[in-house]
Amino acid sequence: MLEAGLNGGPLWAYAILLLTAGLTAFYTFRCVWMVFFGPPASERGEGSEHPVHDAGTAMKVALIPLALAA
Repeated sequence: MLEAGLNGGPLWAYAILLLTAGLTAFYTFRCVWMVFFGPPASERGEGSEHPVHDAGTAMKVALIPLALAA
């Protein structure tokens, strides 16, 4: 997709595509790092103020199209 943007579009559009891809990679790396290698929530002082709860009906309905698309 980035190559097609470079070949068929203006340079500023390619720069936006490249920046967006870089931010996505950074955010994904950060998320994986925090989940698998970061300290537990109890050590960060989190968790007690945000208890875990079941997803509501609105959240479940919103996830149905995503699950079907996946």
